[in-house]
Amino acid sequence: MKSVPAIAAKKITVRIVPWLIICLTMAYIDRTNLAFAQFSLAKSFGIDPLVFGTAAGVFFAGYIAAEIPSNLLLLRFGARRWLARIMISWGVVTMSTYFVHTDTQLYIVRFLLGVCEAGFYPGVLFYLTRFIPIENRARTNFLFISAIPLSAVIGSIFSGWLLETISKSHYLGMAAWQWLFLTEGLMTIFIGIALLFVLPESIKSVKYLSDAEKLQLSAHIQAQEETKAVIGSPLKALLDLKVWIYAIVTSASAFSMYCISFWLPQIIKSFNVANTLHIGFINAIPWGLALVALASSFLMIGTIKRPIFVLSLLYGIGCLSLSAILINGISVTTKLGLISVATTAIMLTYPVFWSLVNFLKGKAAAVIFAVINSIGSLAGFMSPIMMGYVIKVTGSPQLGIVIMSGFMGLAVILLFVIHIAFTENQRAAAF
Repeated sequence: MKSVPAIAAKKITVRIVPWLIICLTMAYIDRTNLAFAQFSLAKSFGIDPLVFGTAAGVFFAGYIAAEIPSNLLLLRFGARRWLARIMISWGVVTMSTYFVHTDTQLYIVRFLLGVCEAGFYPGVLFYLTRFIPIENRARTNFLFISAIPLSAVIGSIFSGWLLETISKSHYLGMAAWQWLFLTEGLMTIFIGIALLFVLPESIKSVKYLSDAEKLQLSAHIQAQEETKAVIGSPLKALLDLKVWIYAIVTSASAFSMYCISFWLPQIIKSFNVANTLHIGFINAIPWGLALVALASSFLMIGTIKRPIFVLSLLYGIGCLSLSAILINGISVTTKLGLISVATTAIMLTYPVFWSLVNFLKGKAAAVIFAVINSIGSLAGFMSPIMMGYVIKVTGSPQLGIVIMSGFMGLAVILLFVIHIAFTENQRAAAF
């Protein structure tokens, strides 16, 4: 028989997590829709691979600049209002991309989009720690992270369909890429407004829990918080070496994921696929397989006893899969299969990784969630620019794939460093 806190946590999960999945889905659609808009943008004012890569990457410059301040403001204004503000503002900026006509304007809008979206992902992770007990967080984070491949599947097909349809008609005199940004930005604004009404501010304000459920769930989470290792102030937390090693490790996932997110449609087009809708469907395949793998592994995630070992294995699979793409003579189908394996491994690292980061509490947790995510965002800034430069100079993405593979290999090495640095008891629990 389930305990009262477990029943209460399940009720909250069923009501809150679906909304957060929708929100993160829109976040990733709005930040990566440029991957498809580039086909139409190139016809309007022409962009080369380096310009596109820079426009994709500069989003993360704004994201990094505003990440920690955004999470501190979340503590000041409350999660419900602040998360809604983030969504509404990034929806407005997405729509404003309609007015872009030069490379510089595109860079400015992408930078502002990063500023507006900053703090959403770590803010939600911190928000969930106030409602979900530790024993349920791995699976909850797992569901939340499933929005990333879900957004790629939905975004690929929707963007491909919209761009292909509008490009034939120029409806109301607007280019296809303008319709793409207007439509997806407006959807984000509506969802952001809805958050004000569906997200509770605290356990006490949850209307669908009884008083006994509220009391026992609050006490259970509070007891768990008190057993965590306390790294007093946010400043002291920033000096913890584990935080920075973990940040570099997760940045390997971000680096590879954003290379694939932004450049795979272009690579597919290079296979002589001209129809944008067809590109969308093909692009959705690796992400669809990653989503299936996430769903299949859902029941397993809460039972992982050695998360560092599992992370090392996943990064190793990703490293080897990306390296195998470079073998001469393999077919296009085989290459897409290897990209699918690598994408799946990358996506599976996220829920396992965030289940590890349970050693902070209080205000330090909000700040460190932001720090770890910011380092990952730095990788997101570098990766599309790197790939754009490589393709412009060499005419091929091969060197970029080598760098992705190497970064994932580095993650494996750092995880073993963490293993060696742990005490015997910590090692047995984590590895």
